[in-house]
Amino acid sequence: MNIKNQVRIGSIIIAFLSLYQWASAASFQNGDFELGIMVEPPINPNDYALYPGNTALTGWTIGGNSIDVMTNGVWQTSSGQRMIDLSGFDAGSISQTFDTVVNGMYHIVFALSGNPAGGYIRHLQVEMLDALTSTILFNQTYDFNTAGISYSNMGWTDVGFNVVTPSNSTTLAFYSLDADPGGPALDNIRISNEVSSVSEPSTLYLIMAPFLLNVVRRIHNAVSRNSGIPRIAPNGKKEQNS
Repeated sequence: MNIKNQVRIGSIIIAFLSLYQWASAASFQNGDFELGIMVEPPINPNDYALYPGNTALTGWTIGGNSIDVMTNGVWQTSSGQRMIDLSGFDAGSISQTFDTVVNGMYHIVFALSGNPAGGYIRHLQVEMLDALTSTILFNQTYDFNTAGISYSNMGWTDVGFNVVTPSNSTTLAFYSLDADPGGPALDNIRISNEVSSVSEPSTLYLIMAPFLLNVVRRIHNAVSRNSGIPRIAPNGKKEQNS
């Protein structure tokens, strides 16, 4: 194989390896619930009840009994114009499955509050699962005391945790544990890939490293023929040009 072809192949391999992680980037969406057209008439001003099977909330699957999509016309949001009360007429849930990097470390942050009606303690369950095997990766309950907050001052609190994802597909789910028409409030969910897996790319690097090193050596030696720079032998030692 001549030097030009080796350079071309080497360039293609390097480009492929550099794009590997990009191709596996997470596609989590609509963490602040701004996307999606509310076609149902509001049950109260700025209050839209969504039931299982309703696809109005872009990216999210609705479960349980129902949820309420609230707007900041009455309720203070953490971000943007919308937030979720996870208990519509009874305990509801939302979930989303999205792409992840194999053995990637993800940091999840969400804003937590609660429906202020009655000043009760609201209860939330957060779960992450491997979407391919249903293995539970994270499961935690959170309490939020609504005493002292109001619809115009929701007292939003950021909550965060880390998860390692074993496959390229992961599900994040939020469940209300309050069986009444008022539950935990949710907004501004953010997911970042803190430490990407390098196990699969590194395997490719190990396989291709000898070829790439040989390409570099041959390029170096081709340049050195007319420059007086010592050549590099296959064993890595410098040689004087003949």
